[in-house]
Amino acid sequence: MIDRLRRPEYTGENRCWPCTAVNLALLFFAVVATGRDRPGLGAALGAVGGLLIWVRGYVVPYTPQFAPRLVAALPGDRFGHDTPSDTLGDLDPDEGDGEAVLRSLVAADVVVATGDRLAPTDEFATAWRERMEHLGDAPDERLAEVAREASEAITSARIEDTGSETFLVVSGDDGASWLRRPVAIAEVAALQALGEVGFPATDRELAAHAVCAFLETCPVCGDDVVEGALDDCCGHTVPDAGTDPPQVLACETCGVAFYQFE
Repeated sequence: MIDRLRRPEYTGENRCWPCTAVNLALLFFAVVATGRDRPGLGAALGAVGGLLIWVRGYVVPYTPQFAPRLVAALPGDRFGHDTPSDTLGDLDPDEGDGEAVLRSLVAADVVVATGDRLAPTDEFATAWRERMEHLGDAPDERLAEVAREASEAITSARIEDTGSETFLVVSGDDGASWLRRPVAIAEVAALQALGEVGFPATDRELAAHAVCAFLETCPVCGDDVVEGALDDCCGHTVPDAGTDPPQVLACETCGVAFYQFE
């Protein structure tokens, strides 16, 4: 019963904190109002509501549609997204074998090795760029639709607006990922281009993220993406004290990291 109520796209690492905060506040007022005359009912309401918020992320219907906008309208940045964007590669619970994915990209003529340098082939780069342009100009709902069509690992996809940012939220059998819109456009377009060259479906999500290491311009603002430390990117947090921040490929204008170098 509990498993059927779970919403992994709103819980765990994907928990929407504006949704949780709004629901806890509303539940508190409901429990207080009910408990004045019927303490037992108030306690039961609090227990059931708390359980639903824990396993589902929210209890009030349509919370994901209104809570982020409600919180975004309040003064201060209470619920800023301070981590790099998720990726489609996160849908693979085993995280795959990076070297095996690279070999597959080379074998499929997606990436070519020249000496010690790797780069996407002209054909793939052109196809990828054209699909990014198309998705960037299309309504965001089209982005979710293409993601579902292009990936066997995606069981559901939708668009979430948090007030300041737009996310593509994709779910699979092993969890969910929230992709910032620039990252979503780059990776979903890569899924399309990879599918057209017959790249294996089992590794397509990992490959779509891997090719973002070769991204040259941001698919949203058009500015150059540059390599730098993660803490140089707007809104990102630095790692634990005493460690060097990871190197990423990011758009400084949008403050979005597309790829993190190992």
